[in-house]
Amino acid sequence: MAYIENPFKVGQYAICVNDNFPIVETTGDKSQIGTNPITFPKKGEICCVDEILGEFLRFDEYDCNDLTKLDYGWRWWMHTHFEPITQEEVEHRYAEYAKGVKVWFDGL
Repeated sequence: MAYIENPFKVGQYAICVNDNFPIVETTGDKSQIGTNPITFPKKGEICCVDEILGEFLRFDEYDCNDLTKLDYGWRWWMHTHFEPITQEEVEHRYAEYAKGVKVWFDGL
């Protein structure tokens, strides 16, 4: 498979276009491999990129900050599951959402 360059920058908005995020690693119970994490970005959801690590994006709202949880720590999401969205598009979507209008991203 050809490498797809990560188009994102820190602080940029991303819209989720594919919400199939199977867990590929685990340090404990291996039965979790291939399942979706408990919380993850949903298709059509907009997130702000907080950090980038190669092909992966991190969003603060999806990190687990509870030290008592097994999945404590940062969560990384493959950039190919997101498309860049401008600040103006974000504002338009939220304005339409506030009016009660269901708005779909052109790429969905």
